[in-house]
Formats: sequence, structure tokens, C-alpha cells
Amino acid sequence: MIEAQPPKVSEGKDVLLLVHNLPQNLTGYIWYKGQIRDLYHYITSYVVDGQIIIYGPAYSGRETVYSNASLLIQNVTREDAGSYTLHIIKRGDGTRGVTGYFTFTLYRHSLDSALSLEVTGSSQSL
Repeated sequence: MIEAQPPKVSEGKDVLLLVHNLPQNLTGYIWYKGQIRDLYHYITSYVVDGQIIIYGPAYSGRETVYSNASLLIQNVTREDAGSYTLHIIKRGDGTRGVTGYFTFTLYRHSLDSALSLEVTGSSQSL
């Protein structure tokens, strides 16, 4: 399960995409912007053996990936709105992946016009 901390984020603030209940025997994991898992949308990945972090074309320099698969996005912008995908690669009976999705949605405060990001939708259990 993926949870945003805090659940509502104003533009310019930071959000932590906190991952709960990671499976055992991980090889690594990959974060993508959107629900398409291709090189163009690839933000960053983490290789468990060697604790190696690799950055992809969608990496803006504002993302930090942690060993628990959580992703910190600093100074969120309008361009950060949309879906994110976490692809977890497991060891064992052949390498297989588990994918979780969630979505940032832009909304406006009722009392002012500041843009904020809110996590909505569902994430698949990891």
C-alpha cells in the first residue's frame, strides 16, 4: 500500500510517498511517473544488493528514493500531478513484479486560490 504523507500538499511543499507492507526477498524497485512502465516515464530505481540508486529520464532532481521503497518529492509543482507507479521486483521463483498505482489530483482551496495536490484513487496491495 502507498500512502502520501501528508495526504494534502500545497504547491511548493514536500510529500513522502510512504510504502507499507513490502514483500520479502526483494531485488529492487522502480518508480515511474504515470501508469506506463517505460524508459521515458522512469524516475528512479533502487537495487537492494549494493544499495544502488539509478536515475531515469523522468528524474527532476527533486525526488529521493529510500531503501524502504518510499519516494520523497520536494517542492511539488503542477507538473507533479497525475499517477505514479511503483514496480517491485522480487527474487525467487523467477523474477516477477508487483505494481502499485496511485494518483495526485490538483484541487483549489475554497478560501483562496492556492493550488494543492491530493492523493486519490487506489493503490494495489504490495
